[in-house]
Amino acid sequence: MESSESNLFIIFLLIIIATTGIANYFSDLSAYSTRSLFRADLMGGINSDTPTATEGDVPGIITGDGGTGGVGTLAGGDGGIGVGGTASADPTITSVNPSTVILREAATITATGTNLAGSTVTLNGAAVPANVTVTVTATTITLQVPAEVFTLAGAVTITARKTVNNVVKTTSGSFTIHNPVPVANGVSKPPNVTVPITTSTPGTFSIRVLGSGFVPTSGIRIGNSSIATTYVSPDTLRTTNEVIWTVGQKQISVINPGPGGGTSGAIGFTIAP
Repeated sequence: MESSESNLFIIFLLIIIATTGIANYFSDLSAYSTRSLFRADLMGGINSDTPTATEGDVPGIITGDGGTGGVGTLAGGDGGIGVGGTASADPTITSVNPSTVILREAATITATGTNLAGSTVTLNGAAVPANVTVTVTATTITLQVPAEVFTLAGAVTITARKTVNNVVKTTSGSFTIHNPVPVANGVSKPPNVTVPITTSTPGTFSIRVLGSGFVPTSGIRIGNSSIATTYVSPDTLRTTNEVIWTVGQKQISVINPGPGGGTSGAIGFTIAP
């Protein structure tokens, strides 16, 4: 009798276990079908019959907001991979080559960067001179500069200006114009100011220094003394005032200030009695 009751109890437990397993099976199958339906509809849009997804429900690929060029995830998602945003379209200048050029010498200047195509280019905030050829690509701004364009030494800023998503963006780089090293090769005096002299008599008169590489800030030196100087042209300077010349050997040189610049070799002439 006890054996029969034990057998009935075991059979009753087996029926309960089997019934529970079948119910769980169909429950899981239903949930799987819902997820499958949702994943399938992601590719073609979710229709009104599709169950609403909740965070953590979808282990597929999700388009999320990963920021600029970034990778994001759906908040709380189970294995979701966000393909985020696009790379920045803002223009950038990262280098300028060469970094220095010589005053009144033709030069090719290249600014290198990214997203430069479509930019408007200015130099020191002003329009590029008409005789400068400007070529703009996605990664470079190239300036073909004739010798006569830059007339003063100093820093020059290249600015690229571009509208991105209705917002004006700017980027800049710079190079420096250097003064040349001057060359002095003759001294003249009135009335023949273009004819070099080697000797003169004592007196009071102005002189002109003939040579090349002179700039508006060049200065004449007599020995170690700087004299007030007037710039005439790239190859001529004159003393602003008349100088009192006494007997002796005179050494004349020209100095150009920085950036760049330097001092010419000296030229001598004689004041004879």
